[in-house]
Amino acid sequence: MKGTVLRTILTLALLGSALTIAGAKSGLPWVKLDANGNIRSFYGIPVTITRGGLKRLGFRTRVGYEIYTVAARNHVEVQLTFDRRGRFYRAETTSKNAVGPRGIRVGSRLSEVRAAWPSGRFSYGCEDGFHVTYTTGTNVLFDFDARDMPPRARHQCEQLPDSEIPNLKVEAIRIESMAIS
Repeated sequence: MKGTVLRTILTLALLGSALTIAGAKSGLPWVKLDANGNIRSFYGIPVTITRGGLKRLGFRTRVGYEIYTVAARNHVEVQLTFDRRGRFYRAETTSKNAVGPRGIRVGSRLSEVRAAWPSGRFSYGCEDGFHVTYTTGTNVLFDFDARDMPPRARHQCEQLPDSEIPNLKVEAIRIESMAIS
């Protein structure tokens, strides 16, 4: 059905220290960066993966946006989203064992994220539902649980001074198809 989000669960077997997806082989470390700090591979999943690459593994797909959950090493699940043309759009994990670049993991504090990316940008707002995000200036973003924000920020969308922002915990590590500034 057009416009329907289709969720398909994929379990990919890890052999030794490498995961093979559509002919692309990635080993340790589980996060590979390019010269600009953008993620090129996350838990063995290259950001160049296509829906067709998953099809070659024998999984069927339908037209529209699809989300695949890939079981990777260390009990980390990564959700992959593809655009209508089958190209990588986003990867995201909320797995408690997930570790991203510079050692920031799900459960790390906002102060740790800010220390790792001092030129990044913390933002929150009410557009398309309340969101709380730290943008690193690369294709890596960190999302926080909006329920941990003070009520007046959450309910009235009031911008608070930094001194009133709690030391939130990272809820998700998100990798976009391109750098976000």
